[in-house]
Amino acid sequence: MKKIFVILMIAVVLVSCAPVPEATGQTNAVQTSVAVQFPEVLALALNGLLAGLLALAFVYLTEKTGLNLQQFATPAGFVIGGWIVTELQNYINTVPEMYDPWLNMLFRVLIVISIPVGILRLFYSGSSPKSLIPGR
Repeated sequence: MKKIFVILMIAVVLVSCAPVPEATGQTNAVQTSVAVQFPEVLALALNGLLAGLLALAFVYLTEKTGLNLQQFATPAGFVIGGWIVTELQNYINTVPEMYDPWLNMLFRVLIVISIPVGILRLFYSGSSPKSLIPGR
């Protein structure tokens, strides 16, 4: 345990000592934009998908090991989903500013494709929307 702590502390020190490009005089960097945000609709869909996949994985682990870990599936899914969305936003922020319209168009296409898939899934699942509401 002490070795892991020492390694993490060394990593933190090395990362904090990394030079900042503005401070070193590197002015030829490509302009990036933070104007494009990862759509909330896609973030929610990603979180729901990960929560479902982790629930299936925990059911499998419960069957194999006998430990009931299903209560941790949803929180773990949303934590991992939030981390993935944050990482995707960090990657989006590194894209040059001139590609912002393309990113916006890509996200709109993903939203336009994902919404009808969810609606079709609802209609072809054989259940009514009222049965999906808890407490009914």
